[in-house]
Amino acid sequence: MLSPEAPEIKKSFLVQFAWSDMLSDQELSNVLAKYENEIKLQLIMQKEKFRRALHFPNRSTRERLIWEMISENIISTYNNELNWVRETRQKLFKKEVMGEKDKMNYQIREIENKKYRKGRFKEMAMETNKGNHFRLYDNKEEAEKWLLK
Repeated sequence: MLSPEAPEIKKSFLVQFAWSDMLSDQELSNVLAKYENEIKLQLIMQKEKFRRALHFPNRSTRERLIWEMISENIISTYNNELNWVRETRQKLFKKEVMGEKDKMNYQIREIENKKYRKGRFKEMAMETNKGNHFRLYDNKEEAEKWLLK
């Protein structure tokens, strides 16, 4: 038996994807959708192979366990790839749509030649950030980091 080696990652799709910036949003979305559908199809086929292999009569308990673990590895690989495609699509296309929504919508109000929230908002933010229940951040990532710790 040969010594174990690290998994080989060779995906022609990743090479295509690396050059996909030249595509329009619609073309890129179509490429990702086709890839996602192919992964879903492969996942369905692997699950069916696994289901059928469970009833193979001539396998020992140990052999059955080995084949189950192999099947689970393959299935988890397809599940991870499916999650990656979905996350990639979300980051590529929602980012553009959400860009304007993520910006803080504010107006400087002026009444009787006096502007408010000028200087005072900064004081309020600094005071608020001293507590443990509510905080203000410059961006979404910093807020998420604080919430998830």
